[in-house]
Amino acid sequence: MLELARRGHTVVATMRDVEGRNAKVRKDLIDAAKAEGHVLQVLEMDVADEASVNSTIDQIFKQHGKIDVLVNNAGLMPVGVTEAYTVADIERLFAVNFFGAVRADRAVLPHMRAAGSGLLVHVTSLMGRVVFPFFGTYSASKFALEGLAEAYRYELKGFGIDSVIVEPGPFPSNLISSSPEPSDQTVLASYGEVAAIPGQIKAH
Repeated sequence: MLELARRGHTVVATMRDVEGRNAKVRKDLIDAAKAEGHVLQVLEMDVADEASVNSTIDQIFKQHGKIDVLVNNAGLMPVGVTEAYTVADIERLFAVNFFGAVRADRAVLPHMRAAGSGLLVHVTSLMGRVVFPFFGTYSASKFALEGLAEAYRYELKGFGIDSVIVEPGPFPSNLISSSPEPSDQTVLASYGEVAAIPGQIKAH
């Protein structure tokens, strides 16, 4: 986000809990941009909450008149025994990794179609193409996101809108350290020593 501001773009970043646990992250971003003579806004938005997404996108349009590019990069990365993630666990994951993008795309697309231009960026993963053990639910969410992004590319071309996929490889982040744990302890226990492997992955 900061690099985009440095390049002269008007940048609006969004995150959850900007007045609480992410207050320092928000302040640091704004201060870093300001120190270099740039403006960077950080607004409250929870991609798992449709009302939050719609309200924030509307606020941005009212203030700036348009959104040229939407970057969908919110995500969670569960690392664990796939069977031990309950349906509710996986629904929470998809609420962010997949439906978060669905909500944000749908909020901006009417405006982009009216403008006759726009770009949707979907940050997926190499695991949106390949699958590794213990990353099954994460890969499933990224496979789904890639399908959405590719369909949009075909369907939106005639409106002057592009939809692209960015597939990062491994890089330092807090995704693994904040990995949601599977809820089904009975299934975990039945996997014996195999159930300990995801913890070893997280440790590295």
